[in-house]
Amino acid sequence: MRITLDFECTSCFHIDERYIDNNTEYTECSECGSKAKRMISTPTIKLEGYSGSFPGAAAAWEKKHRMVAHHQEANS
Repeated sequence: MRITLDFECTSCFHIDERYIDNNTEYTECSECGSKAKRMISTPTIKLEGYSGSFPGAAAAWEKKHRMVAHHQEANS
């Protein structure tokens, strides 16, 4: 799985963001070409405004329950 990760160069300490495989620990620094180590950083998730739910969660819930209601009506 590919995700966005932060890497810090072990020589020049440049911090770079890469879209790369989840299990990658090292990559090449884009500034000096030295080894850059994966950093622990904050997750890049986006919560929906005031409710605190994930984007699309409410829509998925509503769709699921509409389908259940439709099947119940069809079977009655």
